[in-house]
Amino acid sequence: MELADHKSVTVDTGLQVPANTPPDRVALAKSNLRSIAYDTLGVIAMNKKDYAAAEQNFQKAADAMKDQPDAVVYLRLSVAQDNEKKYQAALDSANKAAQYAQDGSAEKNLAKQQQDRLQKLLADKSTPSPAPATPAGSARMWRQLQ
Repeated sequence: MELADHKSVTVDTGLQVPANTPPDRVALAKSNLRSIAYDTLGVIAMNKKDYAAAEQNFQKAADAMKDQPDAVVYLRLSVAQDNEKKYQAALDSANKAAQYAQDGSAEKNLAKQQQDRLQKLLADKSTPSPAPATPAGSARMWRQLQ
């Protein structure tokens, strides 16, 4: 985990680029590296079942790549939020994952599954019911995202 932390901290000073590289290309490369580092930290946190840390890191990964959003990062963010029982936020992230995923891709299919499951959870939550929501669906989703 320290390596990923180190990478996100030193990307501004430790990245060697050719002298004539346009600044916008350098900025994009730095954003991409930050996103990868935070995504890695999020995966580590998810595997430790530290969902709050996972959510923070996946959100940072998503924020680092606002210009080139990654559907998988948003899907992972959704699963972390789902595990924290932040169902509306999880649905919002799943919606972004579906928006950014290519049609017919595994990511698109997983995002749609997550959307359907969360919509059902939210609908069930709005009607009085003593049955608690099960995390089994999000655990299954996480296994498919690794």
